[in-house]
Amino acid sequence: MDRFQALLFVFEPTLESQKILHAETLGAYNGMVEARRQRLDAVNTGLPRVMWFVLLPGAMGCLLYSLFFPIEDARFQGILIAGLGGFLAWCSS
Repeated sequence: MDRFQALLFVFEPTLESQKILHAETLGAYNGMVEARRQRLDAVNTGLPRVMWFVLLPGAMGCLLYSLFFPIEDARFQGILIAGLGGFLAWCSS
């Protein structure tokens, strides 16, 4: 992107049609850079603390609620609850 930006800023249009096309290209490049910046900012941000205070008790409640639906095979129920707990842990990380 740095090389493309350098070439884009060095170019000097001579004709009116080139000036219009260059202006549109600069506008599109600016939009792409802004979208990239927003995407990179979104990667580095996390959930606010208020969301964690709602999400974690809700996840624990979901695990406890799953115990109210007993399955005859205790081993299978343990596997299901461990899988649900693992999925919730993976989603919250």
